[in-house]
Amino acid sequence: MGMVHELSLTSTRESKKTTVRIRGELDFASLSKLVAFFEDFPESYPTECQLDCSEVTFIDSEACKFLIRLQRDLQRRNTTLILKNCSRPVARVFALLGLDYLLSSGQAAPKPITSTRRRTRREPTRTH
Repeated sequence: MGMVHELSLTSTRESKKTTVRIRGELDFASLSKLVAFFEDFPESYPTECQLDCSEVTFIDSEACKFLIRLQRDLQRRNTTLILKNCSRPVARVFALLGLDYLLSSGQAAPKPITSTRRRTRREPTRTH
């Protein structure tokens, strides 16, 4: 059996920037900690919120959906969300889901969520 990596969060605030360091597994079971953190986020929003994901060992689809909603919510409050120092598992999942725009400066507009499954049209069989 593998080691369970409980989620832990630490944050620092400098002027108009907040950095949140995330450690452990970011999944459905642990997501409530991150949700609670942002529910208690100060009313005076910073202009930039950085999530340091260098020590995230696992991320699932529920966590990805939350980060998309968070990015949109913060954007409405004129705060840029930046995911930085992403661990290999995080970068891989985001690339596979087409969410790697969140790994940039946060300025890109969100892409619509679409299925990655390709639909192929069957061509009629031709006989010569």
